[in-house]
Amino acid sequence: MADKVRVTARRGLNVREGPGTQYRKVGALPYGAVVEIVERRGVWGGVWKGALAGWIHTGYTEPVEEAPPADAFWLDGDEAVDLSLWNRIAPDFWRGLKPWALILKATQGINILDPRFGERWARARFQAWRVWAYHFYDPRYPGGTQAALFLRVAGLQKGERAALDLEWYPPEGEEAWAAKEVREFIHTVEDATGKPPVIYTRRDVWVRYFGEAGDPEISARCPLVWVADYRHGVTMPLSVPGWEKPAMWQYTGSGSWPGIAGHVDRSRVAKWFAGTVNGER
Repeated sequence: MADKVRVTARRGLNVREGPGTQYRKVGALPYGAVVEIVERRGVWGGVWKGALAGWIHTGYTEPVEEAPPADAFWLDGDEAVDLSLWNRIAPDFWRGLKPWALILKATQGINILDPRFGERWARARFQAWRVWAYHFYDPRYPGGTQAALFLRVAGLQKGERAALDLEWYPPEGEEAWAAKEVREFIHTVEDATGKPPVIYTRRDVWVRYFGEAGDPEISARCPLVWVADYRHGVTMPLSVPGWEKPAMWQYTGSGSWPGIAGHVDRSRVAKWFAGTVNGER
């Protein structure tokens, strides 16, 4: 019986004449492509995609389950917005459409502070908005040092979440060290605040750090994942190993929002997550 899979190899996946690397390459499937496996031989799957027929290594794919309708999984018309220095806002932003959460960049690496953070953080707090702070992670530096900077700048209070923005690949050959330092960042933030950070990432980035199996210790410690996936025409983002379902989905980096000039990152919020105590877990 045919089953559907999605290509997770960022650079695409070779299609070969037979079930093995010794067979000639006859084409390739792009990242995110969905195909039906019509026959399986070990880790190899026979596929048919238009005029392209052959075999792919299924270790670079993920099963595709029937996705629930968008209105069944995501909040309708209520989204989160994340801002950094590069987003210019007008005074009427604070009087206009209120996002489900305002997520502000606080720090980056070991010595970079977002100069707009303090003002926006104070204003959102004053207006009792749901506000989170995030740290843009630089894999060249120790995680504990980065966490210390973030905690000093953010000064999180009750109800204010931390998010770890993990979108840069680790240096080649240093994946194990970089993964260890990500764990150190998470532990340091959780020890200081009593809550683990929300993990913001893409599937391909997470796999570069922790492999196709992910890191069970992190996904158990950090139950909330915020996935970036800008593909059009899908109702769910690519899954990140270790999490069965996302809490949020950043589906565009070129959206718009009243009171904000230029492009804006917008994120859908899962109903199951929003249904917890004000998004707390």
